[in-house]
Amino acid sequence: MLLVAIAIALSAVVAGMVSGFSGQLQEPAPQLYAEFDYDDDVGDAAEEYGLDVEGVNEEDIDEVVTLGHGGGDGADTSKLHLYMEYTDVSGDTQTWESTWDEAREDADNVASAGNEFYFYTWGDATLADGTVQIVWRNESGVDTILAEWDGPQG
Repeated sequence: MLLVAIAIALSAVVAGMVSGFSGQLQEPAPQLYAEFDYDDDVGDAAEEYGLDVEGVNEEDIDEVVTLGHGGGDGADTSKLHLYMEYTDVSGDTQTWESTWDEAREDADNVASAGNEFYFYTWGDATLADGTVQIVWRNESGVDTILAEWDGPQG
């Protein structure tokens, strides 16, 4: 009889702990495989990368970071964010952020094709000391960096 009472008490404690923690459990960040390639000697972005960027002469694009999604877990792309930090023509650090889906549609400083994104700069702006990241933002707004590229001078 004593063992039954102990088992019931332990069950109540475990059930209380599980229900207390259930609100804190979050969907885990997916695993992602990404490849980055940096080109600081772009001649003609239209010819070399197939970029057709509205409002920018593709021959003026000086640098491109290619982000290739090579595989991993399936993910809700509305929770995936792309982040870029670069130095603008006046030497100030600028940041750009977009969701994966928005970047596919239309965004400044990035173009997409298939499973690749192309982050680019032109003029005296540079990615050489910049950063490109893929970030997972969960329901609570907590960010997890899934993949990151740092420029050669960063």
